[in-house]
Amino acid sequence: MSHDVNEKNRAWCKGLIGSYVARGHDRPDRIAKCLATTMAKGELDGASLKAILATINNETVQPFLGRVGSVFHQPERLERFHLVRKTIDQVLSGC
Repeated sequence: MSHDVNEKNRAWCKGLIGSYVARGHDRPDRIAKCLATTMAKGELDGASLKAILATINNETVQPFLGRVGSVFHQPERLERFHLVRKTIDQVLSGC
């Protein structure tokens, strides 16, 4: 598979997970199933998924945990991040 395709898959996966963590407009089980299918097709590997999750934590979760009382304090992002990680782990362990 070409490098461009891999980059597109990583960007798609990052967007899928990141938008859920930021906004909560999707279902974690749907996200996990999409990722499992992508991985089963060989379009994403475990190392890439781990890197994507680390990036989302650094860019989408951590910046919104400080400044209590501010509009930037959004601890629900951390809750959604943990929920989607747990769901991904459960789905992938069943594959």
